[in-house]
Amino acid sequence: MRLVISLLIVYYLAIKVDWRSVLLALEGTDIFLYVASFLLAFVANLVLAFRYFLLIRNSSIKRSFKSLLKINLVARFYGLLMPLGAEAAKWYKVTRNQNGKALFGGTIVFERLTFFLLLHVVSVIPLLFYSSNSEIVVFRAHIMPTLLLSWIIVCLCLAFFVFPLLRRSLEPAIFRAGPASRFIKSFLAVLESFSSKTVDFHIYFFGLSVMLLASHIGRLYLLFKAASLPVVFMDVAWMGSLVLLLQAIPITFAGIGIREGAYAYLFTLFKLPPEKGVLIGVLSFSHLLLVSLLGGILELSDR
Repeated sequence: MRLVISLLIVYYLAIKVDWRSVLLALEGTDIFLYVASFLLAFVANLVLAFRYFLLIRNSSIKRSFKSLLKINLVARFYGLLMPLGAEAAKWYKVTRNQNGKALFGGTIVFERLTFFLLLHVVSVIPLLFYSSNSEIVVFRAHIMPTLLLSWIIVCLCLAFFVFPLLRRSLEPAIFRAGPASRFIKSFLAVLESFSSKTVDFHIYFFGLSVMLLASHIGRLYLLFKAASLPVVFMDVAWMGSLVLLLQAIPITFAGIGIREGAYAYLFTLFKLPPEKGVLIGVLSFSHLLLVSLLGGILELSDR
């Protein structure tokens, strides 16, 4: 189904977009800003690896920061075509020949939820400051209910990690869950390890989450400037965060089509040609390909 949806979206873009304009815009891209943008994409992988290192350093899983960075890059390679994405490959690589498989599964969920929470904040708040652009005002009115509902769901999921009382209130229902009760109990035990973390840990982890999002937005901002687009940092922040949220919906391979189509539509709100949006999507995807290529080389070197 993901393959079919990816092909349908790519076909739609192929017949709707003037690819000559995309190629001309690609030729005019500033190569130095593109390289700088890619370096920020690599920095994001460093920050992500350190976040996982911080989460598991006092657990039964014994992985160094260097090994986690390598696994994160290799997971990007497998995540291009795997149905469950890079997280499944990451979970397999980190927990291979290790105890704590359930713990790291919970770690992945916790890490993703905190990042999605920040993405919602950066997607929503800048949109509130547009008043003169009527098209963005209309778009905001349509998208805001969905974003708020999604944000509430993420907050509720995170609440189970942070507040033990919520988990304990569900214990009577868990005991009546039959065969699934053992699995649910194991997962709740994993959640307990996160709520027991110190305040300093949560502040430190949140700071790394902000750094990860800042590196993502900074990377996109450099790409926008490389394509000579007349947008400010706030425009890049909410558009990039919103597109990243859309890419998290697992309906295409590596976000192919969704990313390019979303940027193409959002650019029309600023009276910019949709071909420029497709260009940004293609350049952003090229970063993913380069990082995945590096991960593939690391995997082959091990074999």
